[in-house]
Amino acid sequence: RRQLSGAHQCAKATIEILRNLLGRYNFSSADHMMKVVRAVGRELIAAAPSELTIGNLVRRVLFLIREEHAGQVKEFGAGMVQVFPTKRDRSGSNMSNGDASAAAAAANNVLAQSLAGSGSDQAHSQSSAAPLESILDQLNIQSSSSINAEDFTRYYAGLKGNVIGAINELYNEIDNVAVICQRAQEHIHTGELILTYGYSRIVEQFLKAAGAKRKFQLVVAESNPGLDGHKLAQSLSKVPSIGVTLIPDSNIYALMARVNKVILSPNAVTADGGAICPSGMLMVCIAAKELSVPVVCVTGAFTLTPLFAHNQSSVLNQLLSPADALPYNANINVNNVEVNHPAFDYVPPDLISLYVTNDGNQLPSYVFRQLSEYYHPQDYYIL
Repeated sequence: RRQLSGAHQCAKATIEILRNLLGRYNFSSADHMMKVVRAVGRELIAAAPSELTIGNLVRRVLFLIREEHAGQVKEFGAGMVQVFPTKRDRSGSNMSNGDASAAAAAANNVLAQSLAGSGSDQAHSQSSAAPLESILDQLNIQSSSSINAEDFTRYYAGLKGNVIGAINELYNEIDNVAVICQRAQEHIHTGELILTYGYSRIVEQFLKAAGAKRKFQLVVAESNPGLDGHKLAQSLSKVPSIGVTLIPDSNIYALMARVNKVILSPNAVTADGGAICPSGMLMVCIAAKELSVPVVCVTGAFTLTPLFAHNQSSVLNQLLSPADALPYNANINVNNVEVNHPAFDYVPPDLISLYVTNDGNQLPSYVFRQLSEYYHPQDYYIL
C-alpha cells in the first residue's frame, strides 16, 4: 500500500518503532539490547528494502547503544558488576526467552501499521524473511555470548534510560530541518537563477528560508510522469521574493546555461559520496556538469549509508508501474512496446559539488570519513 514513502517519513517511523520497543521491555545487558534491535531491524528492512534510511537508523541506534555502554563502563568501571533486577524488584516487562513472542507480536503490529505498505510489491512477493518471533527465538536473545570482543554482557542500571534519551535526541535531529535551512542564505544569493527537480520537503523549506532575505528566480522541472514539481511550484509561488517558473523536463538542458546553481535532495548518500535519487535527477546532474553548473544536495545526515551503490542492486533496479508513463487505455499496440519506469537513479560523486547537512557543508570525498561518527563497522551489514 506504500503508506509511507520518502527518507524523512521512514526515518521517523523507524525511530518510533525502536524507541517504543526499547521503552517497553527491560534488558539484561547491552548485548541483549543490540540483538533485539538487530532482529527487529532485519524485519523493518525486509518490509521496505528500497528505503535505505530504515537500515541507517537501525545502525545509528546500535551505535548509540555501544556509545552509552562505553559511557557506563567509564563511569562505573568494567570490573563493577551490577545485579540485574528480577520482576519483583522493578516495574515493566522482562524480555526473557518466554517473552520473546510478546515482543515479536508487538513489533509486528507496529510494522503492519507503519511500514507494511512502504516496500515495493516486487520486494514483498520475493521476500522470504522469517517472522520476527522465529528470528528472536533463533537468536536466543538471553544468550551470554557477546556480539564482539568487547564485554557487552554486563548489566548497568542506567543504560536503558541513557539509550532512550539518545534516541530522543536523534528523533529531534531528524525532525528539525531548521539547522540545514540556516545555511540557505550562504548558498543562494540575490538575483541568482536556481533550478530544482520535482518535490522535496527539505528543498522546499531550504528555498523558503533563502527567500526570507534573498530575492531570486527559481526554475522547477515538473518531474514527469509523477509531476511532483507542480506541488513545489505551487507552494513557493506564495513567497513574494521568489519568482517561480515551471518547465517540462525536456527544457532542462536548454535553460541550464543560464542557471547559477542546482539544488536537489537525494534519498540516500552512499559511502563513496554518490547519491541515490528519484529517477530523472541523473539527467539534471549530467546537464549541470556539462555546463559547469554546481550541484548542491540538501539532505539530513541520517540519509548517509555505509554501503556502496553496487550493494543496492535491489533498489536501483526497482521499477514502478508503467501506467504512469503510458496509460493502459492508450491507443497503441502495446504488444510491441516495452515501458520501463525506474524508481531511482544513481548519481556518481563527480557530478555533485557539495552536500549541505545538519552537520555542515561536506564535499563528496569527505563523506566516507563521516561514517565513523554515525555507525560502527560491525553494523554495516545487518542482514
